[in-house]
Amino acid sequence: MKTKKNIKIKPVSGVKNPQHWSTVDKWIPKALSKEGGLLYKLDNLKLLLVLICSMWVIQFSVDKFHDLELIGKYRQKEFILAPSQITGFTPARPQNVPDSYIEDSSTYYLSLLGNINSLNVENNYLKLSKSMSQALGVRFLAQTKPWVDTVKREKISEVLKIIRKTHLFTDHGFFKVLATVQRDRYRGQLYMGFIKEDIEMTLKLIPPKEEVQWHLQITNLVRKKSK
Repeated sequence: MKTKKNIKIKPVSGVKNPQHWSTVDKWIPKALSKEGGLLYKLDNLKLLLVLICSMWVIQFSVDKFHDLELIGKYRQKEFILAPSQITGFTPARPQNVPDSYIEDSSTYYLSLLGNINSLNVENNYLKLSKSMSQALGVRFLAQTKPWVDTVKREKISEVLKIIRKTHLFTDHGFFKVLATVQRDRYRGQLYMGFIKEDIEMTLKLIPPKEEVQWHLQITNLVRKKSK
């Protein structure tokens, strides 16, 4: 039986002396450890890249949805109601006019009609006529011309007080306003008494033409003494 001393050790390719095997044994774990570290870092980078791409896709989807929502709102038909001298703007759609807008418009028209004096009566009636249909505006100015001359000549002034006012929707964009008012009349500084009137106005929602807003146009105006 051969002893260990008699065993011949076959040389390993690349290693000149078997005594160098211990050095190889020490180098291999270090190389494997270094390669494993690189692979771990590469996996982390891949994971980070996936997370970044996922976040970008989510953000892009959210932004796209928000843009589509804004485009939808932008394309939605919405009009601005802004008759002259009424402060602020009221969004409205045809046949769906807010009650507050009708209240503001009718109050403004009644104020032009009733709050007059020798200095503003002509201008007030001219403004009011521009809010009427063409035929009604021409007729209104012609019929009120004698009264305008009297107011300017005799220094008459009137203050209008709205006692009650209601409105209702008729059809095809028409609104009827019914108001009971009191007109306190003065000549100079002298109080001459008051007159109670029932006023009926028919308003129609008019689409933009030369203007950029929808507005309520007076198509009929009736004044009579209250009973």
